[in-house]
Amino acid sequence: MEWENKLYQLLLPKDEAAEVARDWAERNIESDLRLRKAKTWGHIVIETRT
Repeated sequence: MEWENKLYQLLLPKDEAAEVARDWAERNIESDLRLRKAKTWGHIVIETRT
């Protein structure tokens, strides 16, 4: 139960974040995926909850 409703964040370069988003869509994974601009130049933060 301790894993429920946890927020996971990944900091990735833009090109790698695009690959993760594409893979997520192709696999039809049933959880939300949020992409946002990171403070680190040239990177994207990917957020998901379990």
